[in-house]
Amino acid sequence: MINRDAPHIRSLTGLRAVAAVLVVLLHARRVNMATTGDLVTFGPLNDITAAGFGVDIFFVLSGFIMAYVYHQRFACRVQARDYLSFLWYRIARLYPLHIATMVIMILIYFIGKNVYEYTPTTGDASYSIASIAASMTMVHEWLDSAGILARLPILSNVVQSYGPFGTPNGVAWSISAEFFVYILVPFSTLIFANRNKVTLACCYALCALLFFC
Repeated sequence: MINRDAPHIRSLTGLRAVAAVLVVLLHARRVNMATTGDLVTFGPLNDITAAGFGVDIFFVLSGFIMAYVYHQRFACRVQARDYLSFLWYRIARLYPLHIATMVIMILIYFIGKNVYEYTPTTGDASYSIASIAASMTMVHEWLDSAGILARLPILSNVVQSYGPFGTPNGVAWSISAEFFVYILVPFSTLIFANRNKVTLACCYALCALLFFC
């Protein structure tokens, strides 16, 4: 189902390296210095590292690469077999590392609580069965107080009743966001490959509505 004839774009490898460095610097800024309590700073590059451009670059690159590789498969139709195969490969890429880091964070939780009498939190509240289950299924960001499902009238009460759903592994918000996009990619490829202006205008309007509502 992958377009294996698509030529490798070598320049994107260098761009990925730049984005990776920016992500590392972004998180390094949040390390507290032992003596002063100040965040790490990078002089004239401080504003660039604080903006999180590396994360944005990775997301844009991922969207471009998926369109570049899978365009031919989903441009005309989305078949169940191809769709499930696509999701299988995408989940296989995310899930092993996600689960490994989740297990580490849960171990840190139990050590902190039982050995050091310190209860780590997800940023919203203490770990819970709900937050761990949401993380294990990679839907935690959808159910966050600002997530897409938390904004829907029917589901907002459910989210408020059982939440918060913050993940023990804070940086895994991006995993949940990627998973959401992966579910939509084949259908968005089918829609946007149709260059009918009315269809595209409706799609852009819907995307804007989902973003701002």
